[in-house]
Amino acid sequence: MKKADLPVEILDECLRRIQEGEPLDQVLEEYSRMADELRPLLETARLMSKPVFVPQAARARSQARFLAAAKKARQVEAEQARSRLAFHLRQPVLSWSWLPVRIVAALALVMVLLGSSFYGVNQVAAQSIPGDRLYPVKRVVEQVQLQFAPDISARLKLETEFSQRRKSEVEHLIQDARVAPVVFTGFAAEEVPGKWNISGIPLDLTPEQEKTLAASQNLLLQVQGVSQPDGSVLVQDAEPHSFNLQGKVEEFDSQVWMIDGVKFSVDQNTRISGNPKIGSSVAVVALEDLDDTFQAVSVDVRGQTGESSQKTPSSPAQNHKENHDSEEGDD
Repeated sequence: MKKADLPVEILDECLRRIQEGEPLDQVLEEYSRMADELRPLLETARLMSKPVFVPQAARARSQARFLAAAKKARQVEAEQARSRLAFHLRQPVLSWSWLPVRIVAALALVMVLLGSSFYGVNQVAAQSIPGDRLYPVKRVVEQVQLQFAPDISARLKLETEFSQRRKSEVEHLIQDARVAPVVFTGFAAEEVPGKWNISGIPLDLTPEQEKTLAASQNLLLQVQGVSQPDGSVLVQDAEPHSFNLQGKVEEFDSQVWMIDGVKFSVDQNTRISGNPKIGSSVAVVALEDLDDTFQAVSVDVRGQTGESSQKTPSSPAQNHKENHDSEEGDD
């Protein structure tokens, strides 16, 4: 489902009302369509409102860092605004192509508004685990880092780092016999019949969930559940973990695409939207398998609309041959 647009003006208004003491749920009632995007930001702002002593030098570094992030977000927003104008004047621009920038700008705004208190809170939040008061802060900071990743390789490196964090958090909860909601990724393995784990973490599954895991053993899975005192995770949902990435096409053929230095395999099931070229900006949804390779589920060429005539593109050499054969036929 497409996320609702999240104008910075709405976030600013909500923050003002929260600071004036209005209940969070009451504020969100007026923006119910945007509640999923607004709630984590407003909860983070509320958590971070308590004053924290921060060394002067650290405060200056923190403020400079986030002011720079906000400036970058504003610059990108301006560029995207010009792209939206081009939609009406010259060529179509996909509406989702600028949406993440608004969200990033909103996150940067939250941090700038909160000022120096962010440094101290973030230091504590980094050590938090699910169920802790400052855990939402930790996750928001991670999302900002992902949004500002310069390319696909950098983003995937962060994804791997955060995946390791999620696993460590679950292990910590299990060690302390704590009950808390968790989300983590890994590959499924069946130690003995009916006993499944992901990344070594035991799972409590329904028979239907066992079938899902058995059919997806070769894919990286994302698990949502609740840690249990007995050392397992009671699974609520388990499905292949998809990566949503954006980058530039460096080379492609009918089987492999190279995007920002990362290889993506394509097949007859890959949905290609638009007409890709070398240098095209694309949005990729991909799955990871046991061989650490990425299978493209869909590739959308940014700035273009419409489905291509074939699900997977032919290589440039094949395109050249087809054009040549067509010219001979005309003769």
